[in-house]
Amino acid sequence: MGRLAEVWRRLLFLFRRRQLDRDLEEEMRFHLEMKARESGAAAAQRAFGNAALLREDCREAWGWRWLDVLASDVRFALRLMRRNPAFTCIAILTLGLAIGGNALVFSLVDAVVLRPLPYAEPDRLFYLWTVEAAAQRAMNTSYPDFRDWREQSHVFASMAAFSQWSFNLTGGGEPERVDALTFTPGLLELLGIRPALGRTFRADDGSRTALLGYGLWARRFGGDPGAIGRSVQLDGEAYTILGVCPAGFHFPPNRFSGDPEIFVPLVPNLDRTAWSLRVIGRLRPGAGIERAQAEMGAIGRRVAETYPNERRGQGIKLDAITAYVAADSRDTALVLLGAVAFVLLIACANVANLLLSQGAARRREIAIRVAIGASRGRIIRQLLLESALLGMASAVAGIALARIGLPALAAIAPERTAFFTRVRDNGVHLNLTVLAFTAVVSLVASMLFGTLPALRTTRPRADLARGAGSGRLRGALVAVEICLAFILLAGAGLMINSMARLMAVDLGFLPERLLTMEVGLPHAKYPNEKARTAFFARALAGLEASPGVLSVAAASDLPLERALSTGQIRVGNPPVIGRAAFHAISPRYFQTMEIPLIRGRLFNAADTAQSAGVVIVNRRFAERYWPHDDALGKVVVVYGVRVDLTPEGPKLRPAEEPLVVVGVVGDVRLIARDAPPSAELFRPYTQQPQSGMSIVLRTAGNPESLVEAVRKEIWRADADQPTTDLKPMQAWVATDVAERRFVLLLVGAFAASALLLAAIGIYGVVSYAVRQRTQEIGVRMALGARGRDVAALVLRQTAVWVTAGMVAGIASALGLTRLLTAYLYEVKPADAPTFAAVAAALAGIAVAANLPPARSAVKVDPLEALRHE
Repeated sequence: MGRLAEVWRRLLFLFRRRQLDRDLEEEMRFHLEMKARESGAAAAQRAFGNAALLREDCREAWGWRWLDVLASDVRFALRLMRRNPAFTCIAILTLGLAIGGNALVFSLVDAVVLRPLPYAEPDRLFYLWTVEAAAQRAMNTSYPDFRDWREQSHVFASMAAFSQWSFNLTGGGEPERVDALTFTPGLLELLGIRPALGRTFRADDGSRTALLGYGLWARRFGGDPGAIGRSVQLDGEAYTILGVCPAGFHFPPNRFSGDPEIFVPLVPNLDRTAWSLRVIGRLRPGAGIERAQAEMGAIGRRVAETYPNERRGQGIKLDAITAYVAADSRDTALVLLGAVAFVLLIACANVANLLLSQGAARRREIAIRVAIGASRGRIIRQLLLESALLGMASAVAGIALARIGLPALAAIAPERTAFFTRVRDNGVHLNLTVLAFTAVVSLVASMLFGTLPALRTTRPRADLARGAGSGRLRGALVAVEICLAFILLAGAGLMINSMARLMAVDLGFLPERLLTMEVGLPHAKYPNEKARTAFFARALAGLEASPGVLSVAAASDLPLERALSTGQIRVGNPPVIGRAAFHAISPRYFQTMEIPLIRGRLFNAADTAQSAGVVIVNRRFAERYWPHDDALGKVVVVYGVRVDLTPEGPKLRPAEEPLVVVGVVGDVRLIARDAPPSAELFRPYTQQPQSGMSIVLRTAGNPESLVEAVRKEIWRADADQPTTDLKPMQAWVATDVAERRFVLLLVGAFAASALLLAAIGIYGVVSYAVRQRTQEIGVRMALGARGRDVAALVLRQTAVWVTAGMVAGIASALGLTRLLTAYLYEVKPADAPTFAAVAAALAGIAVAANLPPARSAVKVDPLEALRHE
């Protein structure tokens, strides 16, 4: 208690210091006056002693001396900063730019990688995947498998299955296509989520019930609590609203489409080969991943033995949901964080050079301090405190810059990536984690740029060899800047080279002036193939007659949408089994997309549901399965399923359908620009009607100008039919390279900053060196040296530093650029032309930074230089 009372008393002194000082002065005056009355003023002063020492002793007893010393040092440092505004502003701007970049990138890392998922105890949540024994690839599972897992598992407290879906939402406003999630009862409880209104699903609820997302509830129902119990029209059927999910609820966290706004019960599909569900489980407290994996492996083996035909020896894989979500983003985050850390190091080297220059100017001040008794440690502490104040001021400037840049960073986050999803769900904020990181970065930066100058400035007898030693240190710092700048520029150069090669890839179709949209027909309104075919025929005819439209077609999926279906096929005799991407298209699809016909014919109006089954294959398909023969007239057997209506209900059974190849078309980059063409086969949509199709229009002008006209034409075909993803094909093309472009943009910005800082650093060091050597230059010129000799002297010294930095930069870049392999296309991490171009650019910047100081050196007047001190 005594120690606490002592601490409390000293803390009170900090807040009542002025009052206590006045009280002390008054008491000391009172005692002096009393003694003066007794023995005279002089005797009283002698008896009282040193008043200043007494004040110091009292203050030390009241407070903490080290705190007074610190406050005094801070005041002195602030006076120095005010006295040198140019130095202070340059240092704060240089460091503020680097620290702001670090805060900006770390806020992105925090949102994407570090911030925990918004579920209860997310570390105990796991995805469970079916693993095919032959290919060892993780994939979705079927409802019967999920049911077996849930019933037989003891290590998981609960399991739930879900699948992403979409519905046509009609009634009460303009029709729209909304993303949906269909899941088994218990999913929200497993995640620890409680509805904001109403309740979630129960096992005895019917399939026509729904939960609303908070945004949809606010948008379509005005946030009315009375919406509970009412119905909503989904795909033409009424669903009873049971509840509203809370604001900010996002699931699944690793989706690449829109946010689900409707949640409906999962309707079980008892086909064990229908692998369409994702499964999530929560481990029991105390259960480890090893035990869980062992138990699920045993369950997988038992299920495979029980159903050998359907399972084909699959296993079960577990992924911690937190690690799974961050896996696609962690490498990108680390690359960006490393790049911006290099910028910070370059900024520190620049400020260290500034401090070395200032230290040389403060030699007189430091000599006086040493002469009156200050130790080297005391002076170093003062200099490091000055560096810390610079770091703090730079951190404030950096946070301000980061706050300005956050909206722009969120706006350029690439769509349909894990980065975009996490940024959209979490937002990018300067929260306490980011501010703490910024504070640590500023402190570390202060030590980095302050320690060497402090040690150099206070070195004993430093003035004896200051010129050579300081020059070598400055040169080493410039070499470090050049090395780091080379690494960043090499990375940016490789990515620019890669992007140029990627953008030059032939897509196989012409994306310019194409407008695309997706149309999904509800089963209740279009229950059979005839109704679906009639709708698309009607819609295509109306769109083709619209002004500004040159050609229209429909397809089950389009290139670069990454939403394709594949299936098993059989060709030849003896038979060869393979897989191919399946497409159902309308007759004018290839003309609209401008995909060339290589052999045979295209589909026409004679290819109907009643005619013989035909198929068109792409060049890759023909070369793979008939490398030495003509594909025309060959038969491709397509495997599928048929639905048989029985008294017990619909039954699925395997089916085989032979199709005759009537044409061969060119290859298309189906998945992505950097993915090789796949084997594809196309069928007339009249022979394989789909409920969901993509419509593509070739326009005479800007496709975006026809958006409203196209939407109205679809409503003319069906007033309740919404459209989604109504945008130009160029948007899909841009999305395909969005993540590469995002990383390139940031790395390029950091590389440009590094180049600018390196140029400033070289200019500052050379300018200072020229000023230090003014007298030497004057002597040389007085002895007959020509201007070009003096310029060569200046450039020669810089060339040594720059060359050393480049050699170190090349050696470092050879190792570090391998981290960019995932972002490179047909470019090696050690690409010699790129490295040569970067070296040439840095050399040019170094020469440009040397020119002003070299010109100043050439213009030195020998007489003035000889009088220079």
